[in-house]
Amino acid sequence: SGLQYHGHMFDHLLGVNLSGNPDWQLGALDSWEVNSLATTYTLNLRKGMKWHDGVDVTSKDIEFMMTYYSRDSAKCGGCAIIKKAVADVEIVDSYTAKINLNNPDVIFMNNFDPVEGDMPILPGHYWEKVGDNGFGEKPIGSGPWKYLDRDKGRSIRFEPNLRYWNEKHVPNYDGLKLIQMSDPD
Repeated sequence: SGLQYHGHMFDHLLGVNLSGNPDWQLGALDSWEVNSLATTYTLNLRKGMKWHDGVDVTSKDIEFMMTYYSRDSAKCGGCAIIKKAVADVEIVDSYTAKINLNNPDVIFMNNFDPVEGDMPILPGHYWEKVGDNGFGEKPIGSGPWKYLDRDKGRSIRFEPNLRYWNEKHVPNYDGLKLIQMSDPD
């Protein structure tokens, strides 16, 4: 439900185009493979992606996001699915992680696009440093917009991420301000 409010600063593992169709040029994954039993997904991150603090996005962030979204206190549409489905995550190398599932699931990856899922990739290194409260006050992502500040209940401001990995989607505006408006209906 908050995607329209904060989605500009995050990337999802899978990207979708304006028509809502999968698009390999827009997601954090360069590729992914599933074994014949649909119990292991091997995810290959796009190289060159950076968090807003300049740290590389790595397979450890995939491991962190799976752990984060499977917590008892996690609140998202797909969190219960992740908690039930994921057995463990293996780090293969800096850009490759294997997600092992408890049971076969041929549509598991649908949870990680911005249309079906509400689980963007998260910066494990930063979260561990600042905690939930710190992240809530000054979040970072890997997306085209960087959090600037907010007036709680009124507006949120972003600045362009000029180092965004997808050069075609680097914002060409000086800023973005989203204003909360009441709906008279």
